[in-house]
Amino acid sequence: KKTFYCQICLIELNSLDTMRSHVKGVKHMKKELQLNAQKEEQIRKGEISRREAERGPKVIPIPNPESTKKKVPVRLHEKIKETRDPVVGLDFIREYIAVSDPEMEPHYECDLCGNQGIANGMFSHLMGHRHRQRFVEEIYKEDPSRVMDLSQGDLLKYARKHNENGDDLGKRIRSRRSDEEYPWPPGKAPW
Repeated sequence: KKTFYCQICLIELNSLDTMRSHVKGVKHMKKELQLNAQKEEQIRKGEISRREAERGPKVIPIPNPESTKKKVPVRLHEKIKETRDPVVGLDFIREYIAVSDPEMEPHYECDLCGNQGIANGMFSHLMGHRHRQRFVEEIYKEDPSRVMDLSQGDLLKYARKHNENGDDLGKRIRSRRSDEEYPWPPGKAPW
């Protein structure tokens, strides 16, 4: 991305296309003609040389501005606190937080189902049929025939009965703050 500054109109232009469009615009062209007429008058009067007139204001490239937006990663804990739907099986969730990059989304893994991803994906997984079914099967592993092939409605009843939303999520979800254990996307690792 290239950024420019028009010294004639005193505005920042945030791309090459914007700059090209700007210099062809009526307002800019009027100001430029006015400025050129003033310079010609100053040259005629001997106030400035032709060389000095050519150095006058123009459109110049400038460094790209620092991004003011900081990415705030979403944690699964926040998604769970926001929902009214019952959440179960949090003891099987592991959270990995990158230490060196505070803008990286935490990564989650469900040991019960093998599912993994960021908070939004893991939240959807926790609300889903497969996770709730595996959770119920884990609870009733001594008598699995009781909970085989339950409907979505039946699973919701079990989820309400074993609801973990109000629990201390920091104790249920095992968090690891580690760059070494964090599954970095290609090219993002700090080493």
